[in-house]
Amino acid sequence: MSQRRGMNTEKVFYELSAYFGYPESKTLLEILKRVVSREEAFILLNLPGTLEEISNKTGIPVQRLRTILEKLFERGIVLTVSVNGKTVYALCNEIDSIVVGIGAKRARGKLDKVDLEILDLAKTLTEEYLRYAPEEDEAYVRVIPIERTLPTAFEVLPYEVLSKIIREAKVIAVAECVCRTKARRCNNPTETCILLDRAARIALKRNIAREVSVDEALKILEMCEELGLVHCTNNASYGLEFICNCCPCCCIFLRGLIQYGRRDSVVKSRYQAVVDTTLCTGCGVCESVCVFGAMKVEEGVARSDAEKCFGCGLCVSKCPNGAIRLVLVKGEEHIPVRKAQSIFFPTLPDYDTISKQFK
Repeated sequence: MSQRRGMNTEKVFYELSAYFGYPESKTLLEILKRVVSREEAFILLNLPGTLEEISNKTGIPVQRLRTILEKLFERGIVLTVSVNGKTVYALCNEIDSIVVGIGAKRARGKLDKVDLEILDLAKTLTEEYLRYAPEEDEAYVRVIPIERTLPTAFEVLPYEVLSKIIREAKVIAVAECVCRTKARRCNNPTETCILLDRAARIALKRNIAREVSVDEALKILEMCEELGLVHCTNNASYGLEFICNCCPCCCIFLRGLIQYGRRDSVVKSRYQAVVDTTLCTGCGVCESVCVFGAMKVEEGVARSDAEKCFGCGLCVSKCPNGAIRLVLVKGEEHIPVRKAQSIFFPTLPDYDTISKQFK
């Protein structure tokens, strides 16, 4: 039986916060105390494993354990992976997996006091991460241009075309935006996070998203483009799991870049906006819609700052005179040839790797 059973409550939650990667964060500690009971925290500390393995370690009967783990799955704290035909339960150490579930409750008008406390704490935790967490080697996401603004003179990669990404997905769902659920800094719509395939299946099983057709997903993207939101997806070339529609006031990625200068927040698309000064009237529309501060009207003409431009295509889509276009400035190697690693629903590897990761 696990030696952790004899720990006092504070020690149990402290050790659990270490599993999430923030052992010194009092904010995370407060979140976990509101999300799980002491018994649930004790069970989480004994993951990963099959029901039988966890039962042997904890002394909790299999039937009772199954009920508890299923509820933890619904709350986004546990994920499952099939290993050699057996279901293995593992900790999902992403607080945003919990937040997206609270977002779904909010959309149904069912938030309670504890939910609001968790959202406020999660907002604070995000600020702590942006301010103090060391930068990762690579960014999680990349900007993906508005499809109709892509240049026709160059070969566009399949994973740069939003409609192709969506049409090739076997399952599509839409969930509440995690960032706007936490931050609540603007009035932009929240049901805008498009999930694909594995991420969509998990969210649907948890009842925190609704399945949508290709046409509805494309309409959501069009709506977000009209609102001036920036499309982002996994910084990978295949197995893409989400398309975010981001605002600079709430999005952890855009805020990480714009407000905190974090290079691991988001990477550029392969394109850059260029202004045709013979067509530009200096109306300033492009400057007002550019969230990256790359467009500026000087002496009656708009100019694009190549260093600041992320190639999202918003300025191109909004220019009333057709004076701006996207041009290809980076090669195929800019987008890593790899399978996407999900942010909110981490990809679970083989059992041995899980065991080493969560020991």
